[in-house]
Amino acid sequence: MSLKEIFNHKILHCFEPENAHEIAKILAPLAGQLLPLREKSLSPFLSQTLDGINLASPVGLAGGFDKNADFPESIWKSLGFGWIEIGSITARPSQGQSKPRIFRLPDDRGIINRMGLPNKGAEAIAIKLAKQKRQFPFGINLAKTPDFAQKTPLSTIDDFALSYEKLGHEGSYTALNLSCPNSKDHRSVEHPEVFKELITTISQIKRKNKFCNPLWIKISPDSPQDLLAQTLEIAVTAGVTGIIVGNTTLQRKHVTQNANQLTAIGAGGLSGRPLLTIANHQLKVVTEIISQLKAPLAVIATGGISKPEDVIEKLALGADAVQVYTGFIYEGLSFVNRINDKILSLMNEQNITSIQDLKLSLRKK
Repeated sequence: MSLKEIFNHKILHCFEPENAHEIAKILAPLAGQLLPLREKSLSPFLSQTLDGINLASPVGLAGGFDKNADFPESIWKSLGFGWIEIGSITARPSQGQSKPRIFRLPDDRGIINRMGLPNKGAEAIAIKLAKQKRQFPFGINLAKTPDFAQKTPLSTIDDFALSYEKLGHEGSYTALNLSCPNSKDHRSVEHPEVFKELITTISQIKRKNKFCNPLWIKISPDSPQDLLAQTLEIAVTAGVTGIIVGNTTLQRKHVTQNANQLTAIGAGGLSGRPLLTIANHQLKVVTEIISQLKAPLAVIATGGISKPEDVIEKLALGADAVQVYTGFIYEGLSFVNRINDKILSLMNEQNITSIQDLKLSLRKK
């Protein structure tokens, strides 16, 4: 069996989800040399400067795929990505929830996971990144260490603060994950009083250490509108300049999987195609709130992208860029370049030569 065949998503799907991920991680260093990845540079028409970050493509890899900065950065550019997001990273190492904890919904092109934030911890990843000296744009996604992973849990504020102290100088931006659905103690971060204390503390650390990288937040697709409005107002006041909309959902709407099978799978965050309608509704709400606040926030949309047309829809709804994950797993290595090609095709049809002008054109319709 060739390396290309192994990397093909159909072959990897013969393995249990986490085993498939580990196989991909082991073979990734060879991929740039042995796989027929796209050699030509991305069209300059796809590039943009978003919140001070130069992106060659409006498509990024969402947090959760490369939790510990294991994958070589060379592969991402070849696959058409503009950037990736590393994490979620927590202050202390976490093994995550017990297995099995990832479940495919192939008929729905979806996944349910209750990973529980497995990662090697902020200190270990900071040491690794310092040695790597990466050139490709990447973000750092920070989350709270789950209480079950610690004998003496840190407070929410202290946990994020410890991670940010170690990693705030790394990457193109830092995203505070307010929305992990698989850790009950983590959901309290969305409470306005907790978030206000958190973002105030993080902002103080940013000033003290003279960290230059932008601060973003990642929200849940399940958050009610009044909570979102409070969160965004607090965020803007504290100097947050970007928002990722959003994460996996606890809802099971738009899933065709047998109800008994869903019950057998149990709890977890749902991602993939069934999430699209939910995520797009939340995107609409967020862009409306941002408009009311008159805040120049960078909007990164994720959730439910399973075909290039889904990206066009998100750009039309107000996204500046998008992130993919589950769609990339199901659609394979060509997925992101197919999205880029679709965007370029639409730009060519409208005689548009910049991603900014395309977004303006889509929003006028």
